[in-house]
Amino acid sequence: MSEVTKLLNEALTEAKTYDEDYFDINFDPQHRQYIKYIVESACMAKNIGVYTVLITLIAKKIISPSQDIRLHQSGMNGGFSGRTLDTKEITPFLRDNDFPYMKSGSGWLTRSLEHATPYNSAYTGRITPKYIKEAFLFLVDVVESMKINLYDCLVYIFCQLIAWRERDSKLVLARPHSEKLTNIVTLVSKHWKSSPTSNSRLPVLAVYAIYQCLVFEVERYKKLELLDLLPHTSSDIKTNRIGDIELTIKGIGVTVEAVEIKHDIPITIDIVKSVVEKAKTSTVRRFYILSTKDKQTSKTSQDISDIVDRAVAGYGCLIIINGVEMTLEYYLRLISKPEEFLNNYVSLLEQDSTVSYEAKQHWNMLVEKYV
Repeated sequence: MSEVTKLLNEALTEAKTYDEDYFDINFDPQHRQYIKYIVESACMAKNIGVYTVLITLIAKKIISPSQDIRLHQSGMNGGFSGRTLDTKEITPFLRDNDFPYMKSGSGWLTRSLEHATPYNSAYTGRITPKYIKEAFLFLVDVVESMKINLYDCLVYIFCQLIAWRERDSKLVLARPHSEKLTNIVTLVSKHWKSSPTSNSRLPVLAVYAIYQCLVFEVERYKKLELLDLLPHTSSDIKTNRIGDIELTIKGIGVTVEAVEIKHDIPITIDIVKSVVEKAKTSTVRRFYILSTKDKQTSKTSQDISDIVDRAVAGYGCLIIINGVEMTLEYYLRLISKPEEFLNNYVSLLEQDSTVSYEAKQHWNMLVEKYV
């Protein structure tokens, strides 16, 4: 992997950890606004060449700080070939990540950007509209003079691109048809085990999807109401929720069943004690603690069993500890149409704002490969 591609991948990975407005309090307002102008224009299929060239120049300045990036052609005295760097590294990266990219292969194939004069205030290229030209040349100047954090600038561009991609995503998710329980659970578990991003939310969506089936089909659950999922980052204290998933008695609103889901974390004594503390002050009578991680050692299991037994005796709350996959397999046997679970899961993937574009793409890839 080249130095430039590595840089781009690192910046993109970091951008995925931030909200699109993360940099709003850290960036000079003018820098921020000009970047938004250029990214928004590209995402509306306008001036794609301008934003491609800007990304190329930023990457070049990071990799080669002594290079005057305004000298964007090798024929200029002290210049470099921006077009070559774009064609080999930048445009392929943008294309592979489903960001706007130049179908011609380079932003420098745009007539307004290929003039053999430096990108400064006297640049003769006819970039339109005027405010885009002003934003572009201003940003080139601050990048060249390093009046802006170059890496943060790249990350911020990717933050904006991700936000636009998510809002405008026309990605259609595959809805596989399968009645084999093992195939269904294997497919869903492979999704959370191997998705590039957002994987901690996926087991929660899977368990919620099976509960959506249970409340319609299983007699014990027909008298219960499945509460809506809260945002992934919501605090239990602020929401008055005790679990990731909760069921209440219809018409009364009393919570009687809750589910806490841990991803890639074994169930520890501290986790169980935390659940017991929640049970002390609630009406919950059945509390599941599910994990995608392997089981505990025998000693830890015995200690946890003792805590669970005391919770039943002291608070009348049955605490059930299990794996997510085993739970899904068990519940799927209780419903008449297991494929409805898959439909529910896909619908949740489509609706949940914390599920990334990459995780959705990965789902389609898994369906195509394994179904």
